[in-house]
Amino acid sequence: TSGFAAFAEFVARPEFAVERVATETGLSAETIHWLAGKIATGKAVSFWWTMGVNQGYEAVRTIQAMINLALLT
Repeated sequence: TSGFAAFAEFVARPEFAVERVATETGLSAETIHWLAGKIATGKAVSFWWTMGVNQGYEAVRTIQAMINLALLT
Protein backbone atom coordinates (compact mmCIF):
# COMPACT_ATOMS: atom_id res chain seq x y z
CA THR A 1 0.00 0.00 0.00
CA SER A 2 1.37 3.43 -0.89
CA GLY A 3 0.23 7.02 -0.51
CA PHE A 4 -0.77 6.71 3.15
CA ALA A 5 0.28 10.26 4.06
CA ALA A 6 -1.86 11.76 1.29
CA PHE A 7 -4.80 9.54 2.25
CA ALA A 8 -4.48 10.48 5.93
CA GLU A 9 -4.47 14.16 4.98
CA PHE A 10 -7.53 13.65 2.78
CA VAL A 11 -9.62 11.94 5.47
CA ALA A 12 -8.62 14.54 8.07
CA ARG A 13 -10.82 17.06 6.25
CA PRO A 14 -13.88 18.40 8.14
CA GLU A 15 -16.38 16.55 5.98
CA PHE A 16 -15.05 13.28 7.41
CA ALA A 17 -15.27 14.32 11.07
CA VAL A 18 -16.88 11.63 13.20
CA GLU A 19 -19.64 14.02 14.31
CA ARG A 20 -20.71 14.65 10.73
CA VAL A 21 -20.50 10.98 9.82
CA ALA A 22 -22.61 10.13 12.88
CA THR A 23 -25.26 12.63 11.84
CA GLU A 24 -25.38 11.44 8.24
CA THR A 25 -25.41 7.72 9.04
CA GLY A 26 -27.56 7.69 12.15
CA LEU A 27 -24.84 5.85 14.04
CA SER A 28 -23.52 7.26 17.28
CA ALA A 29 -19.95 8.56 17.41
CA GLU A 30 -19.29 5.91 20.06
CA THR A 31 -20.43 3.15 17.69
CA ILE A 32 -18.22 4.49 14.91
CA HIS A 33 -15.20 4.59 17.24
CA TRP A 34 -16.00 1.08 18.52
CA LEU A 35 -16.21 -0.30 14.98
CA ALA A 36 -13.00 1.46 13.92
CA GLY A 37 -11.27 -0.09 16.92
CA LYS A 38 -12.52 -3.56 15.97
CA ILE A 39 -11.25 -3.12 12.42
CA ALA A 40 -7.90 -1.77 13.58
CA THR A 41 -7.20 -4.42 16.20
CA GLY A 42 -9.05 -7.49 14.92
CA LYS A 43 -6.97 -10.58 14.26
CA ALA A 44 -9.06 -11.56 11.24
CA VAL A 45 -11.34 -8.93 9.72
CA SER A 46 -13.23 -9.31 6.46
CA PHE A 47 -15.52 -6.93 4.64
CA TRP A 48 -18.70 -8.30 3.11
CA TRP A 49 -21.39 -6.53 1.13
CA THR A 50 -24.39 -7.36 -0.99
CA MET A 51 -25.88 -5.96 -4.16
CA GLY A 52 -27.36 -2.98 -2.35
CA VAL A 53 -23.88 -1.52 -1.94
CA ASN A 54 -22.97 -2.26 -5.55
CA GLN A 55 -26.11 -0.59 -6.88
CA GLY A 56 -26.28 2.45 -4.61
CA TYR A 57 -25.95 6.08 -5.65
CA GLU A 58 -22.36 6.26 -4.35
CA ALA A 59 -21.58 2.57 -4.95
CA VAL A 60 -18.08 3.00 -6.34
CA ARG A 61 -17.05 5.36 -3.55
CA THR A 62 -18.55 3.09 -0.90
CA ILE A 63 -16.67 0.06 -2.19
CA GLN A 64 -13.47 2.08 -2.57
CA ALA A 65 -13.80 3.10 1.09
CA MET A 66 -14.12 -0.54 2.16
CA ILE A 67 -11.13 -1.50 0.03
CA ASN A 68 -9.11 1.35 1.56
CA LEU A 69 -9.96 0.08 5.05
CA ALA A 70 -8.80 -3.40 4.07
CA LEU A 71 -5.55 -2.05 2.63
CA LEU A 72 -4.86 0.05 5.71
CA THR A 73 -5.16 -2.94 7.97
